[in-house]
Amino acid sequence: MLSSRLATLKALLFLACLALGSLAACGGNTLEAATPSVTRKGIVRVTVEDISKDVLQFKVHNLSKEPLTVIKSEIEVETPYGVIRMPGGTKAPVYEVPPGGQQPVHIKLTLKDMERHDPVEVHFDNAIRQRGQPVAMDPVLFYVKHASE
Repeated sequence: MLSSRLATLKALLFLACLALGSLAACGGNTLEAATPSVTRKGIVRVTVEDISKDVLQFKVHNLSKEPLTVIKSEIEVETPYGVIRMPGGTKAPVYEVPPGGQQPVHIKLTLKDMERHDPVEVHFDNAIRQRGQPVAMDPVLFYVKHASE
């Protein structure tokens, strides 16, 4: 009988969340940017543009006088549970960013198994290249938080 009531309560909670328009409104995790922008002086700046559900939206700004290449499959996400390498995706896996130009880069990431306050680092240092060489830079840091926070 107790398991029946629990199942009923879970179903009601699920329906209430749908009525509010989002499961995240009733629970679940999201990310908060601890470093919304990372810069390698005179070469590149990566900014966090948006965090929606399981998609992180970045913008790569070319600050140099030479073109930059962004190789999406070289972006790595480091969590306490391991390193995730981003697949190239269905859109262009390699972007050329002209001097002074900008390029949006979207990363899909699941937070299903992550705990509150877990650090998540997005590493672009192997993905962004100038003259074929990786550009060393700090990672973009996020922390997992509960959607209601």
